[in-house]
Amino acid sequence: MNQVYTIFRFIKAIASSEKMCAIAVFYLLFSLSVKAQFIPSAQSAKKVSTLIAQTFGDNISAVPLAINSNYQSIEVDGKMNGYVCVEQASSKHDKFEFVVIYDDQLNILQVKVLLYREDYGYEIKSKRWLKQFSTCEVRKVQAISGATISVNSLKNAVKHLNHKMEEFVL
Repeated sequence: MNQVYTIFRFIKAIASSEKMCAIAVFYLLFSLSVKAQFIPSAQSAKKVSTLIAQTFGDNISAVPLAINSNYQSIEVDGKMNGYVCVEQASSKHDKFEFVVIYDDQLNILQVKVLLYREDYGYEIKSKRWLKQFSTCEVRKVQAISGATISVNSLKNAVKHLNHKMEEFVL
C-alpha cells in the first residue's frame, strides 16, 4: 500500500491538475488489475482434480509451475507424466474457464471447457469437437456455427498457452 501512496504522490506532483491526477491514478489501477491472475472457481477446481485422477491415475503429485499457479506439473511415482493448465477465455459477454492436459512432451491429451456462462455457443463443450485439439493442429480446428466468438477465443487461448508452455518447459 505504501508503494501505491508513493506513486500517487509522484503523480500528483507532476500532474498539472486534479483531473490529470485522477486519470493517471485510474490508468495505474486499471493496468494493475488487468495483469492479475484469475482464480478458477471451486466448481472448476473440483472438475480439474477429477480429470487429473482419470488421466494420470492415483499416486500423483501436482506441483504448481513458477510461471502461473494455475499450471501444474504432474508426477506419478516421482516420474514426470504431464502438465495441467487451467485458463480462461472470452466469449461474447463473459469469460469461460477451460483446462488443457498435456503429456510430458507437451502434446495435448485433452481440452475441456469447465465452466461456460453464456446462453449461446455452449456447443464448444462438446467432447467430439474438443477432441480435435488432441488430434490436429490448433489452426485446423473446425468452426462451429453459432459459436464463432467462443471457438476463435478458445483456439487463440490454446495457441497462446502452447507457446507459453513451450517457452517455459522446453
